[in-house]
Amino acid sequence: MTINERLQPNSSVMLELASDFRAVLESLDWGCIGKSGEFPKGCCHYASGFLIDFLESRGVVGARLVRGHYEPDIDNAAHYWVEVSGLAIDVTADQFSFCDEPVIVQPASEWHEPNFSFARMDVDRTYHSSNPQLCALRISLEENLTRG
Repeated sequence: MTINERLQPNSSVMLELASDFRAVLESLDWGCIGKSGEFPKGCCHYASGFLIDFLESRGVVGARLVRGHYEPDIDNAAHYWVEVSGLAIDVTADQFSFCDEPVIVQPASEWHEPNFSFARMDVDRTYHSSNPQLCALRISLEENLTRG
């Protein structure tokens, strides 16, 4: 889906965008990024930051990164997703044993609030520029999105 003007987000549009984005994420070589080097486990921070960039390139404004904390799962205690216009968009939720959905797009508190304590934050746009592996991953992501 290509959007050239400012987009008014709704759940069906966001689900289509996020699903397309997730498909590209799955095709990338995550190497040693994340907990196991296998997407999506441990890749939520970078994937969510990249998702914000992707949404902005499609005309979506106001997306924010959210950091959650999941106590019962010490190995994956921190988790990141995106919120925009009252919707939570999570392209890595299935890294947790209690979720089978690869992409979640729901009202902001519906899925995450019962499972995580969380805080909204602004995205640090430089997080990937100092890490060569993340730079390479971002370039590969952009190339794949341009082709798709």
